[in-house]
Amino acid sequence: MNQQKPMGEITTLSTNVTLYMKKILRLQVGWQDNLPNGTTYNVLVSAVNSTRCPDAPCSEYTIKQKPRKFIYLPQNPNLNVESLDCNYMFGCQYIVTVETSNLLVRRSMNVFVPHCVENKCSCQLTSMPPKVQAIAKMSTNDSISIRFNIYPSEQLRKQHDQQPEHVLQAYSLQLSVLLISGVLQILGWFCIHFGNSLWHIYASRIFGGVSAGGAFVVLPIFINEIAESRDKAARLTFTIELWRTLGILFGFLLGFYVPYGLVNIVGCLLSCVFSLLFPFVQESPHHYARQGNVSGLEKSLRWYRGIRDMDEREKPEYLSELSEFKAAQAQHMVHSPLSHGYVVRLICVSFLLTICAKLSGVFVELNYAADFLGRAGLSIELNYVLLALSQCLGALLARLIGPRLPRKLLLCLSSLLSAAAVIALAIFKLYGAQWLHTDWSNRYIPMILLATQLFFVSFGLYPLAAVVSSEVLPTKLHDVLYSLASSLAWLLLFGMIEGFNAVKSTLLLYLWVFAAASIFVGLISLPLLPETRNRRASAVQRELGFVPADVGVAKVGYF
Repeated sequence: MNQQKPMGEITTLSTNVTLYMKKILRLQVGWQDNLPNGTTYNVLVSAVNSTRCPDAPCSEYTIKQKPRKFIYLPQNPNLNVESLDCNYMFGCQYIVTVETSNLLVRRSMNVFVPHCVENKCSCQLTSMPPKVQAIAKMSTNDSISIRFNIYPSEQLRKQHDQQPEHVLQAYSLQLSVLLISGVLQILGWFCIHFGNSLWHIYASRIFGGVSAGGAFVVLPIFINEIAESRDKAARLTFTIELWRTLGILFGFLLGFYVPYGLVNIVGCLLSCVFSLLFPFVQESPHHYARQGNVSGLEKSLRWYRGIRDMDEREKPEYLSELSEFKAAQAQHMVHSPLSHGYVVRLICVSFLLTICAKLSGVFVELNYAADFLGRAGLSIELNYVLLALSQCLGALLARLIGPRLPRKLLLCLSSLLSAAAVIALAIFKLYGAQWLHTDWSNRYIPMILLATQLFFVSFGLYPLAAVVSSEVLPTKLHDVLYSLASSLAWLLLFGMIEGFNAVKSTLLLYLWVFAAASIFVGLISLPLLPETRNRRASAVQRELGFVPADVGVAKVGYF
């Protein structure tokens, strides 16, 4: 397929930061090009670090005529709205990209919004500022010594202590759970290697199951807290899915083609390496920020940002992120909560999304692929390896292009396509022998359909359940909800795995359950889930109808 070649290029790109009516930041963007007349343009703006700069920046799409000099973003800001759907933040760095609508030509540059623009500077003061006590003493005729103390007001202190999410997460348990998971995994391998009864086998399965379940629940939460931005958190979540599928593939290869006595030794050694190295990992900066431990916050932030030398501590990026953490502590004490209707609705959607993703059939099919395929495919060992490989390919494709695609579109397509593959497999189980009489179709079509379903689940449905849930809810609420939903989903999943042999005669029932779970995700993703990529809470609430278009929404630092 021949790709259309561009007929020119964007030769120059310039930006400038201005202030509209001494209140609203605006970007002035201008460019020159030699493209043909009638070319339409998009001007895209994204924050370099969306964690430090969470407000969604303003972009403009489908500009039908190149401006004579420049355009302003936002073009028509409304001074009557307290908090805009999109805006720029003082002290933030953005990437400005001008591209043609057909995406063939583009040019980008970085722009930094200084802390002061046109004599207007950013201010961290809130509606209830802390009390300041200052004492000045003139020591000599030309010098004054000033000593001051800052005291939080009693009202602020009471509000902070009474917040439920602060009580729920006063202490971070992510590192503890991951460390315990590593130890349990070691115990599981020991029980297998040295076991001499059925009880040892049961114990190893319990240890291994608790270890894997805890790690799968905690890792997405921990990744969200250590990532530099939400985009990087999404990429890391897709990376977790890739490592999960590679681990399953490695396990099948190890179990099928390595002597059984060595499998336990290899598994135990890998678990020991993890348990020995992981204690050196720092707690997340958010954990220290919640505790008010500034020195721990600085140390953790330097560790995760790769700052090792004293000279690197003066980097503007590090200082800016550190100041954002410190400012967030004060803002957290006085933030305005999200709409209750918005939170309740998305709690239900996120809860169902997490459960249905686990019930999409991946783990049950990988446990009992021989029963689902019957005599189809190749040898039993090769069937398992090919199914695990299809998972890896889906996860790899998701890691490469997933973070750049719209969340709800990718979730809807992947879930519906995986459901279509399962339905096709169920229909083939019912009528394939009557419709197709060739040996090739009976042997390979079930294998192709099952591999297709696993591919699409790993491509979008499974990893996006964690990504979308973290982006539609405040961080602390998401952590609690995701833990509860994952625990319930794992219980249901283990029940389906353990009860499979009892209902093996009704194999089609499992396939219809997998299809129904995937279809349900596809149906709720388009109408009920908002698109959250590079968007802030106010824009999402307006889209869902919880906030009128002319009413502002208080900033919330967790969205």
